[in-house]
Amino acid sequence: AKIDNVRFYNSADITDASTLQLFYDFENVGKVEAAETTGGESVYTDGTSLETVTEISSPNGTVTAKIQQDEETGRYFYSASNNGECVIYASQLGLVTTEADFTESAQYVAGTVQEVTDTYTLMNGKHDGEITDTCKEYSFLLKKDGKELTVTLRVYDEGVAYQYSMKEGAQIQREASEFVFPDNSTFWSYNQPNVTYE
Repeated sequence: AKIDNVRFYNSADITDASTLQLFYDFENVGKVEAAETTGGESVYTDGTSLETVTEISSPNGTVTAKIQQDEETGRYFYSASNNGECVIYASQLGLVTTEADFTESAQYVAGTVQEVTDTYTLMNGKHDGEITDTCKEYSFLLKKDGKELTVTLRVYDEGVAYQYSMKEGAQIQREASEFVFPDNSTFWSYNQPNVTYE
């Protein structure tokens, strides 16, 4: 996978210069002041109130993620909290593929939560050597037009991650995935030229 640029906006439904918070082009980091973030843990940036369909906590309980829905439009979202403080506001999930549009009018099919432990070797860095990482993993389906998109959410003691998968492959035409951060968020970046890029 290749990432050309990363842009953080203050609003998920308006993505232009007026809401641009941070632009990272893998060479330089720049910050632009923007208006206050709208939305919240259970309210999307367009003002839509969301219903929580499931909640998953990390193994030690410090990090919690919620899967939420806008039942009227069939859109799905996630949010995340650390020690009770919301650190990722309601952020949309979904892909538009050549097989189906999973960003709206999708049907949610609940899954199950399991504890997962991964062990790997880190060759260098602050914590080099054998690493053991444990999380709670929740996989659920979004169904549309006879197709299924699996969303796998992992909740670690230090954060959250998610991925999409499809049994029958498809080309991705557009991604609705986003990260909506509160106004008081702090971002850290390491500004180093990406000499291995392309």
